[in-house]
Amino acid sequence: MVKKSKKNRSLSVAFPVSLQVVRLRLVPLFFILLAVSMVFLHRVYDAPVVKMRVALTDFFAPVFSGISEPIQNATGRIDAVAGIRDLRAENMRLSEENRRLQQWYDVALRLEAENRSLKSLMNFKIEPDYSFITTRVVADPGGSFIKSVLIPVGRNDGVREGQAVMGEKGLIGRVVETGKNASRVLLVTDLNARAPVLIEGTRHKAILTGRNGDKMALQHLPLDSRPGLGARIVTSGDGGVLPPHLPIGTIVSRNGGMIEVSPLDDLDKLEYVRVIDFNADSALSTGHLKTKP
Repeated sequence: MVKKSKKNRSLSVAFPVSLQVVRLRLVPLFFILLAVSMVFLHRVYDAPVVKMRVALTDFFAPVFSGISEPIQNATGRIDAVAGIRDLRAENMRLSEENRRLQQWYDVALRLEAENRSLKSLMNFKIEPDYSFITTRVVADPGGSFIKSVLIPVGRNDGVREGQAVMGEKGLIGRVVETGKNASRVLLVTDLNARAPVLIEGTRHKAILTGRNGDKMALQHLPLDSRPGLGARIVTSGDGGVLPPHLPIGTIVSRNGGMIEVSPLDDLDKLEYVRVIDFNADSALSTGHLKTKP
């Protein structure tokens, strides 16, 4: 009896050990064989797998579309509400601006009527309208002036020396040389440029001079003149060289006694200009009045 129990005990000990060894060896081998089989089946039966994937995509696409459509609609409504709010704010701003512009328009009409009435009382001589010659700017091959440009119009087109030349926003220079079909324009920023001007608001007269840079300088101002930044500079018409009231630039800085003016136009990007045909009385430039004999 004792021997039999010992034999059974030895078998019971050996059997679990063999199962453990089989499990440790066969399970990894099974998964390896399964992976290799799946790779083989995928390569051999690639078309069915693709068809299955396409079928699943076709099945779930309407589901995803149905889920995303309410989200997109909600997002669209939120954007529409935000847009309406922005439009309302913009409408209020434009309404306020329109109200202010209407007030200025009424003031302008009143001042125009008042000005017309005063001119009629004073027997004021109204300045004639100017005629223009519009042309483009061509490349400057260089010359005796640093800041100048060439325009393809000349004496045959009615251009004369001394005529003012306007850009898009204001005066850019005057004609200094004329040929039959071309002319040279001296820019207001050239060192040789001089122009009698007025400071709008104060009506103080000065001389605007070029400095061969991108800015000009005001000289010969009255001692009590203190122009502010942003004040507009216009031609005064003194001497009859330039027409009066042509805008040139604005005051941009005050460094000690130097007052710098920036031109209204970008003189490095000129494309089209207008030559003003201004027929001033020669007495304005010479100072000699013509008297009848």
